[in-house]
Amino acid sequence: MFRNSSKTAVGRLDIVDLIAATKFSQDELEEMYEEFIMENPGGNFDLSRFKEQFRAANLPLKNVDLFATEIFRVFDMNRDNKIDFREHLIARSVISRGNAQEKLRWLFCIFDRDENGLLSALEVLGAAKVVCNMAISIGSFPEDPDAEEWTEKFFRRLKKDRMADDISLDDFVLVAKNDPLITMLLSFSSKLYV
Repeated sequence: MFRNSSKTAVGRLDIVDLIAATKFSQDELEEMYEEFIMENPGGNFDLSRFKEQFRAANLPLKNVDLFATEIFRVFDMNRDNKIDFREHLIARSVISRGNAQEKLRWLFCIFDRDENGLLSALEVLGAAKVVCNMAISIGSFPEDPDAEEWTEKFFRRLKKDRMADDISLDDFVLVAKNDPLITMLLSFSSKLYV
């Protein structure tokens, strides 16, 4: 378990930190750690392995690699191009047990590609393409959503000029919590870890 594992072992202080940072018990953490190390003996995995896992899951997406890349970017909090146990666990906690507010903050981070704490029209459009592609792949809407239209509507709901204004986290949450495409994405994402 944690105490007797190899060089990638999680120490006693780390356990306390992980319990505080996630919504998992010590027993759950120990079980997940054993599973993680068994699947990733080096203590982490890279983007190519992450994409393999997404492909193997047979998700109903036209572009699984694009979706996996976006998710990987957010999971990789220290930007070392690898996901270690801590990063994996925190993401898993938000996805599987986070409340709506936590999930929307997580989603905002996915959309905020330049990590400046604001969403530009380009970032919203890029995210809309991924979300619309996903909605079309899943077939969960009577009409195929259009990324340009969705982006325009998103800015209009906030009474913001798409060409001049950026969207803050608070503004994003205000609109996103009632958006059917966002709701679909969060519902789908929560099924990644069951």
